[in-house]
Amino acid sequence: MKPVISVNSVSKYYGEFPALDKVSFQLGAGEAAALWGPNGAGKTTIMRCLLGLAKFEGSITINGFDPVSAGQQARAAIGYVPQDLPVQPLTVGEMVTYIAKLKRADPEESLHRLTQLGIEAQVNKEMQALSGGMKQRLALALALIGTPSILLLDEPTANLDAKGRAELLQLLHELRSQGMTLLFSSHRPEDVLALADRILLLDGGVLEQEQTPQGFRTSLGNESRLVVFLRNGHRDVAIDTLTRLGLQGRGEGRVVTVAIRLDQKADVLSSLARDGVDIEDFEWERYAWTEQ
Repeated sequence: MKPVISVNSVSKYYGEFPALDKVSFQLGAGEAAALWGPNGAGKTTIMRCLLGLAKFEGSITINGFDPVSAGQQARAAIGYVPQDLPVQPLTVGEMVTYIAKLKRADPEESLHRLTQLGIEAQVNKEMQALSGGMKQRLALALALIGTPSILLLDEPTANLDAKGRAELLQLLHELRSQGMTLLFSSHRPEDVLALADRILLLDGGVLEQEQTPQGFRTSLGNESRLVVFLRNGHRDVAIDTLTRLGLQGRGEGRVVTVAIRLDQKADVLSSLARDGVDIEDFEWERYAWTEQ
């Protein structure tokens, strides 16, 4: 079967820095693949190359079209969900109508995407008034306008609560079962295991290996998540401390999360305290994997 996405020996440099180094992979119709790796691994850069937004060495085809030389044809097959939806001075309905016009899609059918994502009640609300979760749902609704055959998703569940994440993953499952190809990045192992057929492990712009869900689960070992609630604005200090410890921390508001082993917890908390991070509370979330 001819691949829907084909990436062959793709490299991308920013000056002398290799954001991608000879990355190759292929995806067929109805496959779901996760891009997994630390910040700066090259996940977003791959998506930018697929969208024709970044120059690169090597070759990429989307349904047989080069995203650089045949960008319009290639992008017509893609729906893109960014991690943070750019906010425009428009209502939700106006934004949907605008995107439908750009994609030459039916406006009424496009507005139905709001119902599909459970945000039809927001149609007259200004985009800037939406919560983070609502913006994420709107981003997916906009990506689905025009019925693309491929979805690229950059941290699609990042701004959703547990209920919203479960609903989104279920919708993505349904889209994949209908033949849609999914390529997504995520920092949540549970989302990767819930959705991906294959996991592409990136580090420093290099595709180090490709794993099955079972292999990915095994490689995580006894890793769990430490959630730290900060009393003040020391989020950036906390992230820097975790980076120095060789860990990938993520922060939003007064909350910082990091995936670690149980035997690392005491060292991480004491290091944060030594660096002046004022910790109000913390939680320990052990991953409870279930067989797929």
